[in-house]
Amino acid sequence: MGVQVCLPLPIAEKLDNLLQVVPQILEQSANKIAPYLVIQHLEAISEICHQWLDSLSLIPPDYALLLATKQRIFDLLVNILNVTAPKPSN
Repeated sequence: MGVQVCLPLPIAEKLDNLLQVVPQILEQSANKIAPYLVIQHLEAISEICHQWLDSLSLIPPDYALLLATKQRIFDLLVNILNVTAPKPSN
């Protein structure tokens, strides 16, 4: 019996890509003085995140993405947008 390989779901890849480009979206938004770009990106993350959570299983890649998502959203809210939020718990 071979090792079971779990390929990432396309929705997980899309969420990961959205999270990876947050710094570029912030920079683009600041350069263009276009705060709506950040809002649109957050809305896209939210939509994809909800879809992904519905299909979530706690295999290591999903768990790692879940932790990265949580941390990126916390960093964006607290460190960039200065929104008061509770400390994330692991």
